[in-house]
Order: sequence, then structure tokens, then C-alpha cells
Amino acid sequence: MSIEDDIQLLDRIKTLNLLGREALRIIAIGAEARVVRGGDILFREGQDADSAYVVVSGSFQLTREDALSGMVRREPVSVGPGTLLGEMALITATRRPATAIATEMSNVLRIPRSIFMRTVESFPDVAVRIARELSSRLGETMTGLDSVRRQLEAIEGPPVDLATIDVDALLKPPAPRPKVSAGPTPSPGAPSAPPGAANGAASEGIAPERGAPGAAGPAKGKDAAATRPSTTSSRAGKPAPDAGSA
Repeated sequence: MSIEDDIQLLDRIKTLNLLGREALRIIAIGAEARVVRGGDILFREGQDADSAYVVVSGSFQLTREDALSGMVRREPVSVGPGTLLGEMALITATRRPATAIATEMSNVLRIPRSIFMRTVESFPDVAVRIARELSSRLGETMTGLDSVRRQLEAIEGPPVDLATIDVDALLKPPAPRPKVSAGPTPSPGAPSAPPGAANGAASEGIAPERGAPGAAGPAKGKDAAATRPSTTSSRAGKPAPDAGSA
């Protein structure tokens, strides 16, 4: 392609058409023509960007990958002739937001940031037009972001103002829980059970007969000794002598 053909191509691209033909002539002369074969990568996502590319012929596929898994995060975007790739790299240092892969034999024009900025500085009116264009685009972007924010608030509720959060209250340990009594609390004035009454007959292994509330277990202590039959006997089977006659 001749310089005139390059100027006509650049003049059809948004943003570049703000420069005017004289400025575009300087850029067309300083631009670098490149040939990219099908399957080759023009640039990778995350690389430092110091130039923009104009697709002259052919096509490219733009993809974005997840940094951890390496999987494609969204459907690839195909672009063709007349597309400006890396527009922001013309005015500021940035990184490539996506990977550009040629899908066929393609031709591009590489425009270095240094040449673009020197050209803009040589034409003050061009700088004003570009500044207005970028300001307009920034306003559209902010409007779009505000619309997305309102949609998210409608779904999730309004954002929380961190300044109103009582951090001390959040860090304060919870109050201890009240102890729960194992049984009902006796009413005032009610007689209390004597100590050991709960053990009763059950502690002796003999349950009282059902229906006999007065039934008591075997005697304890001296009473038990009095009712226990004597186990003392004479050696010859005779009754034991009385203690008084001994």
C-alpha cells in the first residue's frame, strides 16, 4: 500500500480521523507495516503496550483468559480491516487487555506511542479535539457504570456505608448464656425432701411394691442387727449357753 492509501485507511478510523490529513501523513510515514500469519499471536494479554495496531487486511481473534486456570473467560471477539487495536496505548502506558491471534494471513500498521504523541504536540488543535473525544467517552463509560451499579443495588440492596458500622460492637464478645436448671424450681414455702430420700429403696436394690405407698425396705443399722438370725451354734449341735449362766 502507498502512503496515500494508508492515510485514507487511517482517516476512516474513529479517533484517528480527529487528527486531520497533515497529521495522519506524519503518522502514516512513521508507522511500521507488519505481516502476521494465521495462528500467530500479535500480542498477549498483560504485556506492556507501547503502540497501537491498525488492521489493514485479514482478521484477528481477541480472547481473555483467567490468570489462575488459563481458561478463556468469555467468547472470543473477531475483528477485521479498519480496527484500531490498543487505542489507549497511544496516549498512556498500559497493558494489553486481551490476546490478539491472527485467524488468517493479515497485515497491520504499528503506530508507536512516541510518534503519535509528537504529532499531537505539533498540532495543538488536534490535542484539543482528542481531549474532548476522550472526555466524551469517559462520560459515556461512567454513565454505563452508574447504570450497572443501580441494577446491582436493585438486586442486592444499597451499599453499606462502612463509616456507620460500630466496629467495637462487632468485636465485643457475646454475653454468656443463662444456666438452665435441671428440674423445676420449687415454689416458696414448699417442704424440701430430706437428704437421701431420693435414694430410698432403690439404693438397697429392692423396689417398693406397686400400690403399697407405705412399703419400706429392710431395716438398717441396729434394727437390722436385731432382726438378723443368730449364726452362733455349739460345736456338738447343742444350743449355746446363755450368757448369764456362763
